[in-house]
Amino acid sequence: MINLSNYYSFTRRTKELITNSRKEWKIIDNEHNKISKIVKEYILPLSIICSIVVFLGSLFRFNYALWPSVKMSIITIVSIFLSIYTSSAILNEFINSIKDIKKDNIKKVVIYACGVFFVFHTLSVIFYEDGFIKSIFQLAQFICGIPIFTSIDTALNLKREKAWTFTIFITILITGIPNILEQILERILNIPIASI
Repeated sequence: MINLSNYYSFTRRTKELITNSRKEWKIIDNEHNKISKIVKEYILPLSIICSIVVFLGSLFRFNYALWPSVKMSIITIVSIFLSIYTSSAILNEFINSIKDIKKDNIKKVVIYACGVFFVFHTLSVIFYEDGFIKSIFQLAQFICGIPIFTSIDTALNLKREKAWTFTIFITILITGIPNILEQILERILNIPIASI
């Protein structure tokens, strides 16, 4: 069961990862939380909130048709978890040669960066018709690069010269994989494709 009292901590963490990322990574690094706890207390509430927002936005998009809206909510939850899993797996293979990085730290970076990404991604999905607002939120999705870049010296212990390459690589993964997954799932579930 999800503890709704964690809502404040969840929203505060997301806000701090955007506005004060370096300080927040030091806090995260000192918490020593297991991935299962982070998923339960951060990603699960995030995915539920995002899927509810997408459901409500989809009701308007599909003229109050219930089934397509439910499908869009399912797509949101599935793409969040598949994106985190896929990005983590790719990064584990990419960074296998670096011995100082713990695999749990890679997963933490991916989880928290995906959390920031999906906040803005969800907003871009619900503003599917308004090109200008949708474009603003699509650009804002790249804000997920902030917690990635600032994790370099705290969570990942990478050298500073690799920071930009690593940040760009993970940001492309985190922003690209969900969009691809959503397009595939929309086709499988026979939902009219939203233009990306």
